[in-house]
Amino acid sequence: MPEVKVRLYGIFRDKVGKNEFLVNSENLLDIIFHVASLMGKEGEKLLLNEDKSDINPLVKIVINGEKIVTRNTAEVSLKEGDVIAIFPPVGGG
Repeated sequence: MPEVKVRLYGIFRDKVGKNEFLVNSENLLDIIFHVASLMGKEGEKLLLNEDKSDINPLVKIVINGEKIVTRNTAEVSLKEGDVIAIFPPVGGG
């Protein structure tokens, strides 16, 4: 399995307690579930969609500087050395 770097921002970083870490994973969905598990129930609520089958559509994912627009993250394959940035939903007004 490829080793990738995960970078967390905002509340995701605060809940996990670090801004980046290395993990072995073949697809993006596994990363999303891993990060959600590190954050507990609140993390699942923030990071996962309503049926907990994929990512919350308000969460932004960037891999190697390129924004990921799919909501079927199981189809996003990862390769050795990829850098995945996970940004929480942004609100304001």
